[in-house]
Amino acid sequence: MNPFRCFLFLCLAFYGGKAAAQRIVYSDYDRDENRRTTFEVIGKVSGNFLVYKNARNRSYITVYDNDMKQIGREDLKTLPDDRLINIDFFPYADHAWLIYEYQKKSVVYCNAIQVNGRGEQVGDPVELDTSH
Repeated sequence: MNPFRCFLFLCLAFYGGKAAAQRIVYSDYDRDENRRTTFEVIGKVSGNFLVYKNARNRSYITVYDNDMKQIGREDLKTLPDDRLINIDFFPYADHAWLIYEYQKKSVVYCNAIQVNGRGEQVGDPVELDTSH
């Protein structure tokens, strides 16, 4: 095969098609956020992205759409403000579980709450365990 034809074929093979690139989208900052705001991505629930945030001893879930536009914010009023030890998230397709530990006096409690795709709490908190 002619070297020029081989070079032309390779150029067309590599540069002839349209290159697809990854699209990166950032969300806008919230006015209530500061340097000490901690956050954790819960996951994609019911087509929305849920992000847990804790700022100034207040816990809330921010809800974003696919374009990372904020479509909602739900305060988690059942979480203790100042004695929260740990929080973990278990997302499913249509809801997510928040399992949290907090201390009250000398007792450590482990509770769970369920949230839907809009970040709203579903039902009452469920007590999973306690420890003295």
